[in-house]
Amino acid sequence: LKSSNTKSVQLVNALLNVSRIESDKMVFEKKPIDLKQLTQEVVSDEKPSIEASKIFLQILDQTNGRGQVIGDAMKIKLVAQNFISNALKYTKENGQIMVILKRDDGFLKFSVIDNGVGIPSEEKPFIFQKFFRSSNVMRFQTLGSGLGLYVSKYIIDMLGGKIGFESEENKGSNFWFALPIYKS
Repeated sequence: LKSSNTKSVQLVNALLNVSRIESDKMVFEKKPIDLKQLTQEVVSDEKPSIEASKIFLQILDQTNGRGQVIGDAMKIKLVAQNFISNALKYTKENGQIMVILKRDDGFLKFSVIDNGVGIPSEEKPFIFQKFFRSSNVMRFQTLGSGLGLYVSKYIIDMLGGKIGFESEENKGSNFWFALPIYKS
């Protein structure tokens, strides 16, 4: 019951976010955010899923302790959760996920690299579209709304960042976003 309730709440929240996007009513609070701390919180929240899936997840911080970005903590956390949750859903038992934080030309880049099912080449252009789910993930994992990446792209775009991915079917994916570094 708890799991079913959590999934229902997540779906309602995703639909509410889409509604806010489409009515141009999503509000952003931009301030300095410690991306490493936020990443550790997301991984801690996902710990039961990580352990249940028997997946090895590692955080690699290459920021030399300078990991602040400008953004909205709640919304950036939502994007990080989407990326990590997707990697967990589409990586088989005993798989590996690497979360990498690194500085990149005035931006701080957050990458989630997995050795999961990957995305078929012909479906890559649709990956950030609303309600899109690739054909191979629907065979592998039936749960999902196809809204997480759509909402994630909107959030990162509105925060002045960049978002993208690389993927090869049956080999894995690297989903990433980059946000402007906070300069105090």
